[in-house]
Amino acid sequence: MPAQIPRSKRARTAEGTTPARFYYKGNRLKQLRAFCTIAKLGTLSRAAEALFLSQPSISLQLSSPSGAVLIAPTTTQIALLDNDRADLIVGALTGPAQAATGSPMTVMATVRNQAGGPAPATTLGIFISASSNTPGDGTQVGRVPIPALGSGASFSAVATVNVPAGVPVGQYFLSAVANFNGVAIEDSLANNGFTAPAQLDIVFFK
Repeated sequence: MPAQIPRSKRARTAEGTTPARFYYKGNRLKQLRAFCTIAKLGTLSRAAEALFLSQPSISLQLSSPSGAVLIAPTTTQIALLDNDRADLIVGALTGPAQAATGSPMTVMATVRNQAGGPAPATTLGIFISASSNTPGDGTQVGRVPIPALGSGASFSAVATVNVPAGVPVGQYFLSAVANFNGVAIEDSLANNGFTAPAQLDIVFFK
């Protein structure tokens, strides 16, 4: 019976290279396993538990993922995005404390492309709603042009929109939806909207 070759030597013989390359391949497999587990379970904590690793260890394994962008995790969830597509979000939205029916008002919004793919020029939709804080609900009061955005780029717009003359007076939620015209092919459309933290008080025009 031929002598058994130690595993490290067998690997070195089969690969025809040094142990460093062998261990490097093993690390790449660990990165792939960690990446797929996070994509399936949706959080670092669940993935770490399933792989019997600590959260810092699994984060270290994914310090240089290829083919996708690893968005900074929150306490509950992370997002994995296709690095070849755009992903537009509204990072900030503000408006006046008060506006009058049938009159213009100024809004300020920041749109950011948080993925690796470029986004063409798009349109930002501005909405007001008396009953819902869901972005895009209610009445559209304006459209704001947004220029093309490369990976990680953002654009801050200051635009004038018009409050319809027939809306009832009262408190309204102000929201914005990026890529409202659907021009950009995005990895996700679920995160395109944003609602301003402060409500808008609409009064009768005098």
